[in-house]
Amino acid sequence: QLATAKLAARVDEIRAAGVYLEEFLRALKRRLGGDPSEFRFSVRIFRREREFRIYAQCRGVPDAASFYDPSGVEVAIHITTPLDRDRMARTLMHEFCHQYLHRVFEKTRPMWLAEGLAEYFSNYTVARGTVVFGADFPAHRERIRKALKEDNLIPLRILVRMDRDAFYAGDVMLAYAEGWALVRFLAQEQADVHDDALAALGQGASLADVMTEETAAAGW
Repeated sequence: QLATAKLAARVDEIRAAGVYLEEFLRALKRRLGGDPSEFRFSVRIFRREREFRIYAQCRGVPDAASFYDPSGVEVAIHITTPLDRDRMARTLMHEFCHQYLHRVFEKTRPMWLAEGLAEYFSNYTVARGTVVFGADFPAHRERIRKALKEDNLIPLRILVRMDRDAFYAGDVMLAYAEGWALVRFLAQEQADVHDDALAALGQGASLADVMTEETAAAGW
């Protein structure tokens, strides 16, 4: 199901990426549902930053550190030398989450959900050989704490309506952080409405569908 296209990457690096991606595919199927069996998932790996930059510019995202290209249906990442496997794995998971949502559920919006899910799933632990999602993200937590202190937090009513341009126009890292926090909250706190709020959202439920009445009344 996974086709990894290589460009200036070593065989051992490609193999490592393939192992991660196969496990991520199984994990996302378990967590979000859907049937990925009829799809191929393509990932392009660059070892040389200059070549990645040229490719990113050609795809219209010259400043991206990694990206999923919906028009080409392909993930593209740049890996470091020497290889940082943990960084590679988490980058792959973030972008592969976008690809999975797009291919399996035809979903690339809303932005808070697409990026929030990608951040949520790329922060994971491994317990007894199984990927467990929802690990804490101290950097995002600190961004939110700082924004609260400085009264710069993006109001949720605005965050959940942001289109792509608006999401990336301002403090994009804060937008990522708030998307992650909202997804994590829904995954952990809203079980009274949905046993699995994230699967429901991935498959097309609205934010209102997965909130308790108390949460909605509080202004979420």
